[in-house]
Amino acid sequence: MKEFQLGILFVHGIGTQPARDTLVRWGDALLKVIRRATAEDPGRTTSFVTRADRGDRSGDKPAEAVVEFRCKDRVDGEKWLIAEGWWAESFPLPTYSELVSWSLRAVPWAIALHIAQRFWQSNPKASRIAFSLAFADAVLRLLIAMALMPILMVLPALTLILGLVPQLRSLMLSAQTLLLGTIGDSLAFVESPLRAALIRAPILDGLARLKDRCERTVIVAHSQGAAVTLDALGGIVDRDETAESMGPSKSSPLPDALVTFGSGVNQLVSLKVLAAGGLEKDSGINAASVAAMTTLGVIALLVMLFAGSHSHAISIGQLVQASLVMAGAGVLGLALGYILRLLDGVRDGVKKTAKWTAMILVTVLLTFVSIYFRKAYQAVMNLPVAQVGLLGVLLASLVYAMRTILSPITQAAVTSPVRYPRGLSRWLDIYASKDPVPNGPTRIEKANANLTSVQVWNRGAALSDHTTYWENLDGFVLRVARVCAETAGSRWQDKLAPSTQETWRDQCAARRVRILRWTLRLNLVPWAVIFFVLWRRYGTRLPVPFSLPSWFWDWGSGVEQFITLAGSVVLGAWITAGLLRWRWSAWVHADQEAVLARKSAEDVGERADPFSGQMIILWLLGWLAVSLALGLEAEATSLLSDPGAWLLASGMLIPIWAFAAQTSSVVDWLLPVPKQPCSDDERAGPTATDGTASPA
Repeated sequence: MKEFQLGILFVHGIGTQPARDTLVRWGDALLKVIRRATAEDPGRTTSFVTRADRGDRSGDKPAEAVVEFRCKDRVDGEKWLIAEGWWAESFPLPTYSELVSWSLRAVPWAIALHIAQRFWQSNPKASRIAFSLAFADAVLRLLIAMALMPILMVLPALTLILGLVPQLRSLMLSAQTLLLGTIGDSLAFVESPLRAALIRAPILDGLARLKDRCERTVIVAHSQGAAVTLDALGGIVDRDETAESMGPSKSSPLPDALVTFGSGVNQLVSLKVLAAGGLEKDSGINAASVAAMTTLGVIALLVMLFAGSHSHAISIGQLVQASLVMAGAGVLGLALGYILRLLDGVRDGVKKTAKWTAMILVTVLLTFVSIYFRKAYQAVMNLPVAQVGLLGVLLASLVYAMRTILSPITQAAVTSPVRYPRGLSRWLDIYASKDPVPNGPTRIEKANANLTSVQVWNRGAALSDHTTYWENLDGFVLRVARVCAETAGSRWQDKLAPSTQETWRDQCAARRVRILRWTLRLNLVPWAVIFFVLWRRYGTRLPVPFSLPSWFWDWGSGVEQFITLAGSVVLGAWITAGLLRWRWSAWVHADQEAVLARKSAEDVGERADPFSGQMIILWLLGWLAVSLALGLEAEATSLLSDPGAWLLASGMLIPIWAFAAQTSSVVDWLLPVPKQPCSDDERAGPTATDGTASPA
């Protein structure tokens, strides 16, 4: 019998995480949930960290901790070993020039695939109108993204150039270090097989050590660490690799369960397909690069035509005539191509009449084309035919590239390398609602009954969802704890909140996130009014903390004042948004504690929520905006100079609080708390003293 019943390997994600940081932050959150869930246990099953080893930075001896579960101060026969799969410094970083060169190819494709994946998640069988709207939305997003693509592609190279300026060198070096520590990890995994092997090594070695000492093992992996782990287990294969060669070798270890969250598999696999040239094999082009270049060309031509029209060098009538000429030439070209294909099809084994008919048609068409261009030659010389024709070609290329990006061919190309690892008993894939890294569930070639994809709600924001999983105690950490307890066969696993209520808990979390997003949106409204009123009233008289050089434009002072006011308003909006999030976090923490303690719905969401407190902040901001709009700031300033007026102002908080409470009731009516389902114990009915179910 081995020393430990369960071994858990934590695998961090992209970035320069310090050693032992992942073990401490993730382990503390996991143990907190387990302790809180078992706190009401009459047997008093508790967990204790009895030993911890800080390990070393070489990776040969990773950081680890031993957790014992005790019942009434005695060891309950269960020990867990939690270890860290730290790979942040296991490979040499690529050079910054390599990163710049790679980003020119990878950035357009990564952004295009991010948009395409959202479209692929739409159901084409649900409704033709809904599917058409999803397609139109994807095309519009692609157009906007491709129009901004040159800026995103130039930024890494721009930091390289600006680094030559002595005054900016330290700032640019910091930016380059940040890019190498984040995007450089993806480059190392995608473009360098040896670096990818060095990244996999700490994970495989850590799993092997756990397998030697533990009866069962679980891997919990985040972001790129999830992609690296899946690759190490044989779940990511080359497109030319056969099914028989899939999976780890006989000497490679395999965990009993795998938990991935915020997985970077989708993005990194698509980049690996791009690096291997798989897209060109299927569609013949790198559609994202073509879309980016053609979009840039279309914008440049449209600007040129607009400038020519604005300067009266080109008239609208000339543009229309040139378009008609090119359209006629296109129709003639299509007709000629059709006839030539007809000739090629009837060349062998057909009647002579059909062949002669096709030849006569070709002769007539060529004669008509020659006459057409002869008559139109003089007119064409005065028309912008070249610009319009090139614009038409670029638009046709752009349409083809976007169809290719959204096509099932591309979807199959970036999905086929992901397989379910052979021999893996359980895989739980968790993704947050707005996490841009997984952007939905992990795409896999064939469905597998042992793979479960779950959506959770962290904060509902693209900038924070990826890094706040471990703050989501009831939606995420509780699920991880359940997987670990079930894998280990823990005696206390039934003390966790029932799995039958996971859907209800997710609905409650979604409601909390919707309330947060709406309060943050409402926070912008009064600040927008404040900015507009202050700029209209005091814009030219605002003091500025800096002065632009004398060689700047004449309207430089206006730019200074606008930037100063906008920065001040943005700072104020950021502070009030922080207050709203702080009040919301207190509410979420209380709800999560109630869920972990297995309390009823009255204690989870139906009690007074923080929206009343949030609405006090919003009502105060609204009162400030209205006062400024009505020009009452001077009267308020003179009134508040009297100390007695402060008591009157504080008394205004009472009606504001009453308005906030009423608004909170309206929110509860618009977004009611989901109905709690019956637990397993409630379905079983009342129990007798001996623990058996009593008859109804």
